[in-house]
Amino acid sequence: MERASRLQRFQLRPQSRERQFQRADHLLDLSQLLRTTHRFQRLRGFHRRRSTECRDRPLQPMRAAFQIASIAAAGCVSNLFERARIVFQEQTRDFVEQLRIAADTSHRCLAIESVCDRRVHFAPRCSIDALGRFMMGILNTTPETLRVSLEVAYFLHIPEKIDERTLLVLTLHGYGSNPDAMLRLSLMALGDNAIVASLRGPNQAYASGSPATSEVAYNWGTRRHPELNIALHHDIVRTAARELRARFSIDARRTVLMGFSQPVGLNYRFIGTYPEEAGGVIAICGGVPKDWEESKYKPVDAPILHISRSEDEYFPADVVVGFPDRLKAHAHDVEFHLLPGGHRFPSKARPIIEGWRRRVVAR
Repeated sequence: MERASRLQRFQLRPQSRERQFQRADHLLDLSQLLRTTHRFQRLRGFHRRRSTECRDRPLQPMRAAFQIASIAAAGCVSNLFERARIVFQEQTRDFVEQLRIAADTSHRCLAIESVCDRRVHFAPRCSIDALGRFMMGILNTTPETLRVSLEVAYFLHIPEKIDERTLLVLTLHGYGSNPDAMLRLSLMALGDNAIVASLRGPNQAYASGSPATSEVAYNWGTRRHPELNIALHHDIVRTAARELRARFSIDARRTVLMGFSQPVGLNYRFIGTYPEEAGGVIAICGGVPKDWEESKYKPVDAPILHISRSEDEYFPADVVVGFPDRLKAHAHDVEFHLLPGGHRFPSKARPIIEGWRRRVVAR
C-alpha cells in the first residue's frame, strides 16, 4: 500500500508537471500574443505619428506664419479701432464741415448732404435727439455762450481843418476786403476834408482760402448766426461813433454811416434800430434787409443815398429798382441811383456823393 501510494504519487507528479508545462506554454503563448499585439499597436501608433509629422512638417512654417499674422492682425485691428475712436472724437468739427446738415424743424429730421458730390443721402432719416446720442455727446445741439471783450481796429483819416461843417464818416468794407482798401475808396468818393474812419470787420480769413498766402481778408459774418453778427456790428459801430464824436467834438447829425456790399444791410438795420446815432447813410452795391418793412424798425429821419450797379451779379437790376419804395417804409428821404457796371465800387460816384453831402451838411 505504501509502495502503491508512492507510485501513485510518483505517477501523479509527471501529470502535474505536464499540466504545468502546458499551462506555462499557454501563458507563454498568451504573453507573446499580448506583447505582439502591444508591439503592433506601438508600431502602428509610431507609424501614424511619423507619417503625421512627415506630412505636417512642410506646413509648420506656414502655420507659424499664420499664427504670427493673426496676432499682428489682431493688434492692428485693435489699434485701428482705437485710433478711429480718437480721430472721431477729436475731428468732429471736420466731420461737420464735410457734411452739410439741414434740420427739418417740422419733422425733427436730418437730411445729410455731402459737400463733395452734392448728393443727398437718407441712410436712414433720424431724429435730432438720436443723432445727438449717436455722436456720444460730442456734437452738442445747445451750445453754451459767454461774453468776451473784442478789440476792433480801424484806419483813420484826419483832415487838416476841422470845423462845424466837418463830417465824421464811418465806412465799412465789403466781404473779403480790408479797411485799408476801403479807406482809399472812401476818400476817392468823399474827398479829404472829412474825418473818415474805416472800420475792420471782426472776422478774418485767408484771402485766397489757403494758409500758404499771407494776405488776410475780413468780413462782417455769415448767415449762420445772423443775430450774433447783427449785434456785434451794432456794438462796433456805436462804440466807434461814440469815441470818435467825443474825440473830435462831432455831433451825431454830422455822422454818416457808409458801407459797400455786405455791411449795407447791417447799416440799414443799425439806422432803423438807433436812428439818433447817425445823420445820413450812404449805401453802395448792397441790399435792403428782408425784414425792413416790419414794425420793429423805427422811423428814420436821416437822408439815405443808395447807389447800385446795372450789371451787379449779386444784386440784379430788376431787384434793386424796387429798393427806393422798400426803404420808404421807414425812411422818407431816399435818393437812388443806378450806375452802369458790375459789383465794384463806382469810380464816377463822387459827383453824386458830393451833391448829397452838401445837402446833409446844410440841414
